[in-house]
Amino acid sequence: MEKLSNVINFRPIEGYVGTKGKRIKAGYFFRSGVMEKLEESDKEFLSSLGIQSIIDLRDHPSIEKHPDWQIPGAKYIETDVLAHLGDGASDSAVNLDSVIIWGRKLSAKEYRKAYLNFLEMYRLMPYSHQGFSPLFEAMDRHEKILFNCTGGKDRTGVGAMLVMLSLGCSEKDIIKNYLLSNEYRKERNHWRVSSKWKETHSLIGVHYQRRLSYVYRKYIKLSLKAIFDKYQTKEDFFREEYGISKEQLSDWQSFYLE
Repeated sequence: MEKLSNVINFRPIEGYVGTKGKRIKAGYFFRSGVMEKLEESDKEFLSSLGIQSIIDLRDHPSIEKHPDWQIPGAKYIETDVLAHLGDGASDSAVNLDSVIIWGRKLSAKEYRKAYLNFLEMYRLMPYSHQGFSPLFEAMDRHEKILFNCTGGKDRTGVGAMLVMLSLGCSEKDIIKNYLLSNEYRKERNHWRVSSKWKETHSLIGVHYQRRLSYVYRKYIKLSLKAIFDKYQTKEDFFREEYGISKEQLSDWQSFYLE
């Protein structure tokens, strides 16, 4: 896959083994960070993919400040995953502000609290009904889909987990796809952590900046555990939490796998 100049963490989700040994078709699922200030070559490449829906998982203020470039012909759908954590409760104590430490000099206690909120965010995100439903609706329409957030790793990572889970992919492959963010964000992560040191000269600040900039296996496993501690099967989870029937899952698997 071509590396884009100004799109963080852009990559397809394809080739992973799903139900009955079939693999996710190429060219139907793409994930990324924010898509702004693109080079003309980036725009031409994105336009060539035939993407039909862009699902932006960010909050509205972030979208207004850093708007995505609109791919010609694609529907743009704004859906704030973090506004609907904890069974759709918009008053959840865990929100974007509660986990951001970038550009802030905090006490050790405040860094720790942000990190714990971050872990809780991973436990709650699979249950962001209104946040992820537009993604599933696009799958019902058999569309080519790009979904993204700011860094393309946390909200987008859980979205990718849900897509792969619905198509019958293994936990091993879900984690493998998730951890690729460290490779695709390598330069950005190094810059974030080194800048935190220059900004604060705080070892504890650098420690937590690293924890919140990189992805770790245990983060996505928290999301998976949150699902399977409550439900015995993925079919039960999708039915009870999102109203998605076995027939819908079977339809997605028939269409998106080969």
